[in-house]
Amino acid sequence: MAKKLSEIPTSKLQAAQIAALARIHLWVTGEIHLRINDFTRQARAILIKRADGDGVFDGASSYQAQIEILRAWGDVQSEILKLMQAGMRQAARLPFALLAEEHQRRFADLPKMVSEAQGSAYAGWVEQQFRMLIDQANTRVLNGLNLSGRVWRFDRETREDINTLIVQAITSKQDAWSLAKDLEKYLGSSQDCPRWTSSRLYGLTKSDIASGDLQGLVTGDACDGQGVAYKALRMARTEIQAIHADATTRQLAASPWVQKERIVLSTGHPEPDICDDVINEGDDGKGIYEVGSITLPLHPQCLCYKVAVSMSDDEFVANMRGWLDNSQAWPEMDAYSANVGGTSANLAAENAALNTWLWGTEKELEKVMK
Repeated sequence: MAKKLSEIPTSKLQAAQIAALARIHLWVTGEIHLRINDFTRQARAILIKRADGDGVFDGASSYQAQIEILRAWGDVQSEILKLMQAGMRQAARLPFALLAEEHQRRFADLPKMVSEAQGSAYAGWVEQQFRMLIDQANTRVLNGLNLSGRVWRFDRETREDINTLIVQAITSKQDAWSLAKDLEKYLGSSQDCPRWTSSRLYGLTKSDIASGDLQGLVTGDACDGQGVAYKALRMARTEIQAIHADATTRQLAASPWVQKERIVLSTGHPEPDICDDVINEGDDGKGIYEVGSITLPLHPQCLCYKVAVSMSDDEFVANMRGWLDNSQAWPEMDAYSANVGGTSANLAAENAALNTWLWGTEKELEKVMK
């Protein structure tokens, strides 16, 4: 079984990329729960500290507790946003890393004149496209109407609910310990989640990950949580999936050998919904559509993904030869040829993104997510 990218069969590359995406989701999920767990403990300590000897609050102490807790929440909110941005950046890079690997394989196997005519790399174009996607990702996080509206609504609602819990505690003479338990329930993070994600990120073998079987990455999720934790994960999963789908659509559209796209139901799909309709429609009811016809995610927390429906190797070689000797028009290859450029070293750098998320160690993943 493959233990490095070059050993993964071409037919398995797309599955490997989705396994890498699943690891990004795992990393962000565990880190979000870790942050909310820390905030839960911090809020509890503040409440206990500000209550009197009997564990109850007066007006001044409750007000001070509110200020300190909301200040701490502001720091957590900022960290969650940074985690989302980092996850989105990495998810946007994966399809271009896949394209880099496919480019190397397709043109390395052709006659030498094809490699010379087409070039051995296209990293300049990749970087241009990648920067465009990252600009979009930053806009979604910081200025985009959809995401920013959700983020700031999430922040506002969380602050309002924390205030309400404290005010109600004062009114009902609730003690600090009871209030801390209510707040912990409202935040809803799972203490087991960081350990669960870590075991799957670093406990699976390279062969298990490279197989493209997502069961080992997603089965037995201990991280769903509730309340604030659930809302935070819902945002993160949706936005990471959205930017990856955007990048995938661009990658498929840019690949002359790709004919259509196929929508694939995620391994963790819980029950029938719009996703089932989409994968059971399209060409011959197989979820196959023109590239860019389907916008993912189809709903919040949708983890469905799209893969290429490509021409056969024989068809690609025949088209390439006809294009090179001008006996056959191939507009898609014309556009691709005009855009590629760069060096093999740049290609290796692009491939490193996929390698890292397939098999990176804890330190390596922490480094790329900074």
